[in-house]
Amino acid sequence: MISKSFKHGTSIIEAVLALAIFALVASSLASLGLGGGSGAIQSADNLEADLLATEGLEAVQAIKNRGWNELNFAPTSELINNRFTRTINFTPTTPADLRRREVNVKVSWSPRLGVISEARRQTLLTNWDSKRWRQTDWSLGAGQTNWLSPARFESGNLDFSTVGEIKLPSVPTNWSQYAPSPPAANLFDVHCLSASQCWAVGAASTGGEVILRWDGNVWTRLAPQPTIPDLSINSVFCVSASDCWAVWDQSNGETILRWQGGPAWTRLTLSALIPNVNLNSVFC
Repeated sequence: MISKSFKHGTSIIEAVLALAIFALVASSLASLGLGGGSGAIQSADNLEADLLATEGLEAVQAIKNRGWNELNFAPTSELINNRFTRTINFTPTTPADLRRREVNVKVSWSPRLGVISEARRQTLLTNWDSKRWRQTDWSLGAGQTNWLSPARFESGNLDFSTVGEIKLPSVPTNWSQYAPSPPAANLFDVHCLSASQCWAVGAASTGGEVILRWDGNVWTRLAPQPTIPDLSINSVFCVSASDCWAVWDQSNGETILRWQGGPAWTRLTLSALIPNVNLNSVFC
């Protein structure tokens, strides 16, 4: 027979065990709940940091697209929302190339005391349309490695391997009139095949056609020709270095001129199929 005192002791032990199990389950549930909340906060922080890092890259890219000269390659750092610190660094490529820069964006924050989290983004910027300036003959000191002035020059990579200064061609600021000057005339059209062959046409104020030729140094007027009426030449176009066409106003039959080398232009024979109208432009 089991005594009453033994049954009483057993019931106390069961109660203690039940309380212990309940406390353990409650603690686990509470810890799980807190952990889930903390995870949600951490996930939101990660998302915001990623967006801030991407935003930093996009801002740098926008400045680069507006002008390579406007990029400031010094490191920058800023505090955002009193929580996130965004840092942007530029690293020259290896080997050094002034037309390429690696940009690194880091966003850091502290989710809890003693812990630092980071989000990073990076890309390579290229100034693909820059010019390469080369030294030729310098004797006034060491050349500079980089020259930037958006007002008058295009940025680019400089060749400074030769001791001496850097010389850059300036942007033209005005037009120049070449001597000998054309006669008093109205010029209506110009066409160039190269830097040393251009034609300009018009009408002289004193009468007679005006046909000018550029040889790379001066403009020269062709002597007025009896076969060409004293009227305005409106348009000129060259197919090749020895084949050019011109047209103009003419009330007595159309006027079509052709030049095939030599000192003179020739007028094409009148065609009955073409009405007597003004010809204002020609293109081949």
